[in-house]
Amino acid sequence: MAQETLRQFNRIDENNDDLIAIGEFLGYRGPGAERYLTRRQLELRKYTFYKKDFDLDRRLSREEYVFEARKNFNNLDADRDAVVSFAEFSRLPTARANNAARLAR
Repeated sequence: MAQETLRQFNRIDENNDDLIAIGEFLGYRGPGAERYLTRRQLELRKYTFYKKDFDLDRRLSREEYVFEARKNFNNLDADRDAVVSFAEFSRLPTARANNAARLAR
């Protein structure tokens, strides 16, 4: 998981300065992605970028980029065996729906 996240970091970091600027983050398109983002997708990307930018320097370091991926993995790995089983992964849509319902109140 961490290695794939670091590979993704390297793909986004176009100028290879070990930091992701917001332009690099917003401009990145993964394999099979649409060429253009909708306004909503762009706003979500901006939100995601600033959420990850813990030191508020408007750049993402490797540590900042990887932190959320580790946190998400740990949240899914209920039995803490360093593997997300199908059963653990299957709970993700239910958890998202519960969070959305809670926030809508």
